[in-house]
Amino acid sequence: MNTDQRPHGDLLELLQIDQLDEQCFRNRLNQNNQSNTLFGGQLVAQAAAAASRTVDNRWLHSLHGYFLRRGLPERQVIFRVEKTLEGGSFSNRRVIAEQDGRQLFELMASFHREQPGFEHQCEWDNDIPAPEQLVDLHTLLRVHSAKLEPFLVQKFSQITAVEIRPCDVDDYLFQKAGHARGRYWIRIIQPLPDDPLLHQLALAYASDYWLVGAAIMKHSNAVVSERILASSLDHAMWFHRPVRANDWFVYVTDSPSASGSRGLSRGLLYDREGKLLASTCQEAVIRYLD
Repeated sequence: MNTDQRPHGDLLELLQIDQLDEQCFRNRLNQNNQSNTLFGGQLVAQAAAAASRTVDNRWLHSLHGYFLRRGLPERQVIFRVEKTLEGGSFSNRRVIAEQDGRQLFELMASFHREQPGFEHQCEWDNDIPAPEQLVDLHTLLRVHSAKLEPFLVQKFSQITAVEIRPCDVDDYLFQKAGHARGRYWIRIIQPLPDDPLLHQLALAYASDYWLVGAAIMKHSNAVVSERILASSLDHAMWFHRPVRANDWFVYVTDSPSASGSRGLSRGLLYDREGKLLASTCQEAVIRYLD
């Protein structure tokens, strides 16, 4: 069955899925990326949404997904959920996303009943500028479009569900960073209802933006280039504390290794007060195109 497809789309509608039976769901919207395939953050968030519909009174605390095949933007995605654990404190779910019987994405998601326990976190950099001191991505594209690759401008112009303000503009747009680290502020633009799970799904969606860039920026003149293939292989995320996705949060990323045409990227997401909200990890194929 064909579905609505948009370069950005209504995020609230994108996160909505329809229930077909007890453990089977179907999405309503698709989001294209620059290669006319499904955006990875969409699959992560929609698969987690399907898993959450089979769990009561527990919150998403981690997810681990593998991208198996490229999805077609014009076809709806079916999500089949398997209940793998129903424990006293944890519920685990396995989700298969498919189109026309072809598996696109596989997700393991774990949900936890809220409990008290130990508390600590790693501290964030004190030198991170506030978002009000920075320029948003779309303004940067307008001001510097003549200096940028048309491919990069086209790709970044499609980002409308989130507002992004890079902390280190030159590292992202103009020159080799000389290091494998990225920092940028991000928030969901569309107002979201006061639903903790929906804010987690929105954060999962946003966490796929620019994470792979940490593994590229040390080697390229821009974090996105028409000359570079970058395709995510997997995506993992851990939620540590309650999230408000409409508020500013800073994404601090780094890449400890790139080898064998693969690059590993890690991310920490902090709120404005320096509270660690979530952690991410992703490996991607990255190589120059012939």
